[in-house]
Amino acid sequence: MRLRDARRYLADELVDKAAEAKRLTDTIATIDETKKEMLESASFPIPNVRLDEDGVFLNGEPLENASQKERIEFAVAVGMAVNPDVRLILIRDGSLLDDEAKASLDAMAHERGFQVWLECVKSDTGIIIEDGAVLDDVPAEQGAA
Repeated sequence: MRLRDARRYLADELVDKAAEAKRLTDTIATIDETKKEMLESASFPIPNVRLDEDGVFLNGEPLENASQKERIEFAVAVGMAVNPDVRLILIRDGSLLDDEAKASLDAMAHERGFQVWLECVKSDTGIIIEDGAVLDDVPAEQGAA
């Protein structure tokens, strides 16, 4: 009798656990569907961005496969979208950008009312700050005006 009662108890437990597993599976499916709909309807600050459980994709490729220029442009666009009140973007790797990329960032910043500060090794435009002070008399070989 004890074995029969134990078997009946375990059978009931199995039914309860199976029902709980189905309920949890349905909940997960609902959450996944909601997440998918939210991601599909989300507006990203730049085109051709996709976000899913595998990560962030830019132009159909994982973000880590993007060029440094694309990563910087992506980061700048996200920064502008996330905190529009700051109106200033600092790019430490500005030397990695060519003239076309700098022009693209300048246009993006101008369009959205931001300033972009580029940290560069050498440039022929801008302001030179040395030891915390703006240099007024910039030697010709240093470049900036």
